[in-house]
Amino acid sequence: MVTARRSIGLTGVIISLMVLMSAQCAWAGEFSADLFQKQQLDEKTGRIYVKGDRYRMELAEPVGPNLVVIVDPTANKTRVLVPKYKMYMELPTDDSMSQMNDPFQAVEAMLKYYSIKDDGTEEVLGYECNRQLIHYEDQQIMHRFNAQKLGFPIMLKYLGQDDMYTELSNIKEKPISDDMFAIPEGYTAATMQEIGEKVSADPDMEAKAKKYEETRPRKAEISKYMTAGHVLHVLPGPDTQITIEMKKSGPDDQALNWYAALLKNGQLVEDTSVMEFQEAKKIDIDNELGTDEIILGITEGQGYGKVNLVGRQPLVLATAEEYYMKSGSGKSWSVSSYQKMIIDITCDLEEDSKVETAQMKVNLTKGTWDQQKKESSELKMAPGENMKYVFSPDDQLIDVDLSAMVGRFRVKVVNDQRPADQQKPIKEFSPDNLQSQPDVKTQKMPPAARIEKPAEPKPAELKAMEPKAIEPAPVEQVTEVIITPAPPETPVVKEEKKPEINVLAATQGTKVVLLTSQYNNSTWAAENLINGEVGKSHGYASGNNNAQEIIFELPQPARVSSLIINPFTTESPKTWVKEGELWGSSASPHRDFEKIASFTLNNNAGAPEGAEQRFDFEYTEPLRWVSLKLNSNFGGSYMELGEVELMGYFVESPAAPVLINVLAADQGATVLRFNEQYNNSSWAAKNLIDGQLGSNHQYAVNSSQAKDGAEIVFELPEITEIKQLVFSPYATESSKNWAKDVEVLTATEDVENQYQLAGQFTLNNRTGPETDQAPPDQDFPIEPVNAKFIKLRILNNHGGGYIEMGEFKVLAEKTHE
Repeated sequence: MVTARRSIGLTGVIISLMVLMSAQCAWAGEFSADLFQKQQLDEKTGRIYVKGDRYRMELAEPVGPNLVVIVDPTANKTRVLVPKYKMYMELPTDDSMSQMNDPFQAVEAMLKYYSIKDDGTEEVLGYECNRQLIHYEDQQIMHRFNAQKLGFPIMLKYLGQDDMYTELSNIKEKPISDDMFAIPEGYTAATMQEIGEKVSADPDMEAKAKKYEETRPRKAEISKYMTAGHVLHVLPGPDTQITIEMKKSGPDDQALNWYAALLKNGQLVEDTSVMEFQEAKKIDIDNELGTDEIILGITEGQGYGKVNLVGRQPLVLATAEEYYMKSGSGKSWSVSSYQKMIIDITCDLEEDSKVETAQMKVNLTKGTWDQQKKESSELKMAPGENMKYVFSPDDQLIDVDLSAMVGRFRVKVVNDQRPADQQKPIKEFSPDNLQSQPDVKTQKMPPAARIEKPAEPKPAELKAMEPKAIEPAPVEQVTEVIITPAPPETPVVKEEKKPEINVLAATQGTKVVLLTSQYNNSTWAAENLINGEVGKSHGYASGNNNAQEIIFELPQPARVSSLIINPFTTESPKTWVKEGELWGSSASPHRDFEKIASFTLNNNAGAPEGAEQRFDFEYTEPLRWVSLKLNSNFGGSYMELGEVELMGYFVESPAAPVLINVLAADQGATVLRFNEQYNNSSWAAKNLIDGQLGSNHQYAVNSSQAKDGAEIVFELPEITEIKQLVFSPYATESSKNWAKDVEVLTATEDVENQYQLAGQFTLNNRTGPETDQAPPDQDFPIEPVNAKFIKLRILNNHGGGYIEMGEFKVLAEKTHE
């Protein structure tokens, strides 16, 4: 992924205090105080001097030169001084830039969107304060605390966010000289551009910015969908604050049993033991414990595990996953530039297995984003046999896909970013095997509830991983501890099963929404696969003999149990599909697909219109989107198939909050600025939020002009808690031009170093059956965050000469009519 270059401009230099607010008042006190601001991970300090309605703020800036801001509300004048260069800039106090740089003069503009009311009194720092509530209807935004004696606000605090506030301390009531509010001799008036050019040319400021980037606090999140037997290791960097969270993702009536362990130097940290839970839970970890390894595991049910890390770089040294893959299951990864990636596969057949050899297909994609090649291999392994893949950044690994075809495998995947001399193997773990350690504490951390388990043999440790090319390891027997969880306390109520129907039929409302190719959109269209007929003009053919994927959208969620395929077409049986896979998703046609089953067809035509071939499977989760992957045929020039049925029954859609697009022009959202756009009409940045797709409603930049990507900043009409991001990369020109890798950042005020990363996403350029119509939007849930400014960075495309996108949406809950 291309990284967007950051430059030091005046916006990132002039004070980046968050835009808070205060009502206009007759300030009459004289005092000085320390000034402290906290906004999520960023902290800033300074000193403030107040005399009547004038005040002076001396600010230590983490990026750029330190500043002095002198405010005179009566004269409607704000002066920003840069002592390092003896330059200053003068602005009206009610100017938006002035308000952005001053937490005590922004209220007039902000009250266009919010209301303010008295909310009682409260003592702060020994001063009796009038507490004022800033709100929007029933939504409470912030409190402002006005010290009665001082006639000045001494605290500004966002509600619901403990890490966003501004406060004064070390208050000293004493006379303040008028000289504090004058421009010193020798200072020269300058424009923002002139000061910015001075900063950009200053090597000291470049070094300061570099040091800040290296030392500033960062956030990282590692999240996984986990099922029984899945174990996740995370090795955090030093002095990192840790939060562990497990959310239930299975049916409401299904038990969730999981555990967490904190280790230091391979031993459980002092005064803790393995913590085991029978419910969703969030755990904040005391940084003083010195944890250097975190382990999550699920023993029963399904969950969504998250490890959030806050600290200095590097936040994550390595991760490792361990789990079982059974026949018909699959797992895939999109690979980042890790120092090393190791995939360790061991054949571990179940005791009652009726097969002697397990089979797995391994698909690897290598290369760069615009030049890729695929490598496929099939493993046939006896019990205890092991295969290990070791990759370095030089291998240019992009994607890994594992498909268990026969038997059961124990899989371990390690992503290691540690220096080569520190890459020690990450040991296996289960709650039982820690009992063999000599100094393990047995004290429990309440309210953990231990799951009783019968005594089991301890697992053998795998051999240390050696950095070699793909090679089979010596055969060894692996004994695995199978944790038997306690039965749920309440009986499981099973959902009433309805009569099965073909939920994939077009007559039920199912439709094709995405595909890799089709020979035409009539006699050989993908939609013919679900029209209930086989024979002439009722089959599917691809545009080539490559592997294909077709994605269907069901009219509502369904539970499914069997796949029925008739491969017959009127052309040569060599073109008929031989091997394929069925995947499902309940989230989106673009993401979160899980493998349901693999199938192998025969091409014996049999009856005049072929014969149905049935594949039964066990899959309990309801799905809304179905992916049919056609991997191979019998040697022909096309992939052809006659009819596909998916047997099951529809279920009710779960209730979900109503989300609306707040980043829409008709909602009051605007484009604040951008670095490039092709023109100001048919390919303008404003088209990204106009609610329309197609000709004259698209955004584009020339790839050669935007070498570091495109950047657009949008402004919402008010601070809003946003929950989901939606992209439509569709444009009427070649899909090679469509946006690929994007970043979205948010802020409550438009100051460069206050933007926080909301997410990084990779968009696909798949098309639907009609190439001149937009495919479904690509949506991504995010952790809810308050935002007024949204920064979109489009880093690259799929290989074309322009970077293009159709629409960008930001969704929030609908709170009122």
